[in-house]
This record gives sequence, structure tokens and C-alpha cells, in this order.
Amino acid sequence: MQVDRVHGFPGTQCTRRWSALARALIEKRGHLEQRDLESFAVAGFSPAQVLETIAGLAVSVMANYAGNITKPPLEEPFKAQAWGV
Repeated sequence: MQVDRVHGFPGTQCTRRWSALARALIEKRGHLEQRDLESFAVAGFSPAQVLETIAGLAVSVMANYAGNITKPPLEEPFKAQAWGV
């Protein structure tokens, strides 16, 4: 988590490609270009893992929206990773 915040992208090629796909899905609102998918596949990912990434983003969006509305307190074990908001 800290790596993504400080440096922008994770360190390995595999995680960088996965992060790039997730960012492209968000920025392009799901309208990926063929090169986005090819770049993901070159890193060894399958078409099924594209769908898994979409599902993970969907869960994350729902959790973020719900948290923004309900404002739950941050649990003690997670306080060290809290954003400085």
C-alpha cells in the first residue's frame, strides 16, 4: 500500500501491469483499448483475470461509496495505514 502511495506503481512487472489495467478501467470507465488487454496478457494474466479485476474494482467502489456516506470509525489495526485526510 505504501509503495503505491509514494511511488505511484507497485514494483514488479506483474503487479505494475495489473495496477495499470485497474487504473485504465477506472479512467476509461471500462472502455478499454485492445492494447490495455494485450499489455495485461503479456504479463501472464488470462481473460478471466480481467473479469476478476473488474469484480474487485466493483467491490471497492461500493465499499468506498458506503464508507463515504456512513463515515465508520477506522479500526485500530488499520490506523497505521490511514491517509492523512
